[in-house]
Amino acid sequence: MGAPRSSQGLRVVVGGGIGSGKTTVARIMGGLGAAVIVADEVGHQVLERGGEAFRAVAKAWPEVVVAGEIDR
Repeated sequence: MGAPRSSQGLRVVVGGGIGSGKTTVARIMGGLGAAVIVADEVGHQVLERGGEAFRAVAKAWPEVVVAGEIDR
């Protein structure tokens, strides 16, 4: 008997260091029809200047604001 199947499908998280192939794996999976969410891109969007998250981070850690942007 196999594992129970979810109606939501399979979720895969790809992690690793710089140059470890995360982007390559994401491209392959996307090419196979998988929905791909790139957390780094989402993080940049969330921390855009003037947004709620930007203001909260800048208030809590003003030293991370460099040239008007969050220094990630």
